[in-house]
Amino acid sequence: MKKEERKAMLCSNCGKEIPDGSKVCPYCGTALEGSSLKSINRSSRKTSKIIIPIILIIVLVFSVFAFVKFIKPNINLTGSSKQKETIAELIPYRKGGKWGFCDRNKKIVIEPVYDEVNFFVEDLAHVRLGGKYGFIDKKGNMAIPAIYDLAWDFSEGLATIGLEYKSSYKYGYINTNGNIVIQAVYEEANSFYDGLACVRLNGKEGYIDKKGNMVIPAVYDGIANFGEGSPFHEGLAAVILKGKWGFIDKKGNMVIPAIYDYVYSPFHDGLAGVEVNDKWGYIDKNGTQYWED
Repeated sequence: MKKEERKAMLCSNCGKEIPDGSKVCPYCGTALEGSSLKSINRSSRKTSKIIIPIILIIVLVFSVFAFVKFIKPNINLTGSSKQKETIAELIPYRKGGKWGFCDRNKKIVIEPVYDEVNFFVEDLAHVRLGGKYGFIDKKGNMAIPAIYDLAWDFSEGLATIGLEYKSSYKYGYINTNGNIVIQAVYEEANSFYDGLACVRLNGKEGYIDKKGNMVIPAVYDGIANFGEGSPFHEGLAAVILKGKWGFIDKKGNMVIPAIYDYVYSPFHDGLAGVEVNDKWGYIDKNGTQYWED
């Protein structure tokens, strides 16, 4: 025979269970007549006490699974949407006085036979062999013969090379096939950024394109890059002309006259730090000065 389930009486004011036959709630003092009473099934109350923790556990487990599976892989403290390895695939490895490359397990991938090696950039690394520079690929093949007196990394498909000339050097550019595409006629030649490279010719600096055309005449005493790659920041580059600093655009137009004694910083958020007459402050791209004497 099924045992009859006993109903529990609750106070409608404070919600607490009260003893059977009580006329006044022992907890809040409310008179227990008619609407002041509520009844619940004890067994259902026990069931709810069991079900609720189970539901909470299931939700917790699912949340942990979702975090590990979907959210965590996309977290990147550097700000990128995808985490990338920062360790080089091939690491310069020295054995005695010679250099080669190994992997992260120190397994030799390219035999240490070079006098100098550098990191791979655009799938090629410049190396020194027998006093000359050339480029190897990631299999250790000599992709570009070691025939240059100096060499730098590839950038935008071109690399600066140096050839000895009258106790000094002249600089030009080669492509990834090893062909000289811009003759070595410059006193200085920097890497290409955004299709332009800063060069020095006859003691003055200007810009050439990838075909060797002088797109910004070499008339400046200097062009600053502030150690940030391209000298152009927000479309403008700081230049020195007749001992004073100003700013040009990528067409060579003098946007801000060369009237400043020094430029402290390139343009960021529309402002650049400058100094004139021992006073310094910020200017915008129109040359407006944001300071008072």
